[in-house]
Amino acid sequence: MNYKRGQLVEAATLAARSLKEDPANQKSILLLEKVFPEALASLQKKISDETKSDNKFRWSEIADSYGKIHTLNKDVSSLPKLFLKKEKREVSFRVTYFDKEYAEAKQKAAEENYQEGLALSKTKDRGVMRKAVSYFEKALAYVPGYKDAEERMKESGKSATDIVVVLPQELQTKDDLYVKTRDYMQEALVSALIQGAKEKSFLKIIDKSFRDEAIAGQTNVLTGVYDESNFMEIGQLFDANKIVTFSLLSISPAEPVITEKKEKRKTERELYVTDKDYDAYPDHIKRFEGEVTIFKKSAALTLAASYKLVSIENTEIIDSNTLQVTVKDEVTWIDLAGDAEVLNEAETAQYKDFKPEVKTPAQLLEDGKVQLVNQMSGAVLKQFE
Repeated sequence: MNYKRGQLVEAATLAARSLKEDPANQKSILLLEKVFPEALASLQKKISDETKSDNKFRWSEIADSYGKIHTLNKDVSSLPKLFLKKEKREVSFRVTYFDKEYAEAKQKAAEENYQEGLALSKTKDRGVMRKAVSYFEKALAYVPGYKDAEERMKESGKSATDIVVVLPQELQTKDDLYVKTRDYMQEALVSALIQGAKEKSFLKIIDKSFRDEAIAGQTNVLTGVYDESNFMEIGQLFDANKIVTFSLLSISPAEPVITEKKEKRKTERELYVTDKDYDAYPDHIKRFEGEVTIFKKSAALTLAASYKLVSIENTEIIDSNTLQVTVKDEVTWIDLAGDAEVLNEAETAQYKDFKPEVKTPAQLLEDGKVQLVNQMSGAVLKQFE
């Protein structure tokens, strides 16, 4: 399929790897015999064309082509002897290595990527700095340890990284429940953001230990009210360029509600010969009656908070929102007066001698805090995609 599409290098690579697994595969032998020289010729032509071009990154293209030739040669050279049974002949390949040319091309490719990284690293734009990092990485990929590319890559990476500190706004109440919930949310939000930042190259979240060390004795800065007037001080204190502030707005538990529904029911079933009551029922039908009362008890709690993600450098609001989660719990039980046979299978399981209890407000709050933090962390992390 690759050969028909003109993907000669891919076709040759797959054929060679197929023959490594099964050296007797006649189709793969025929394909490799045909496509290997064509693939080499196409790569050599690309090298020739790029050498004459004014492409800014022509040496990267040339080095990549030499790399593909090198890999193809290794794949083919490592194969055992190949025979075409029908033609009764051994198949051989002419392998030519270009080690000197390949090494020279990698040096020049490293240099052109290094120079591009240097040029881009002079800007203060974080997005451009990230591109600079990628060019230094490419330079090192062509020639490990090239000049001071690794050091410059780290410097550019630091400048390209969003460093975020999470701080809660001052509460409007001294209620212990609110204080504990806010403190939990701060640590849980930091943990969730740190976990999410592991999947991102240029995002760092200030953790608790660093935060506690930085704020020691800084009560004049950490007033609990964070806005344009002190964002710059916050940034300097934590060496951060982004701040997430959040406010716990409300914790609203609802009183549990109990509803009940009464139903009079009748049912019957045919008696079988083995039933001891068989002779007592002339029509061979036994009838059952009962009054079923279905109780449902529900509880709910609503938790609300707002957050704001701000760039400390220019006080621009990147994202802000008010989030609200409502967590609920419901239990069902059944009371019965009469024959248990009027209950269906599910109701039979709910027919108990005790009344199950819904979650308490404290238990609902635990669930709500987790949901709210997950929503908030997800929204914040989305801004760094």
